[in-house]
Amino acid sequence: IVELPGHPYFVGVQFHPEFKSRPGKPSAVFL
Repeated sequence: IVELPGHPYFVGVQFHPEFKSRPGKPSAVFL
């Protein structure tokens, strides 16, 4: 969860880095 000070909303993501991550190439976060 990401919170921006003074902003009324939060950003939440479901992150599963084990699906496509490699040591030198981390998986992207889907929003």
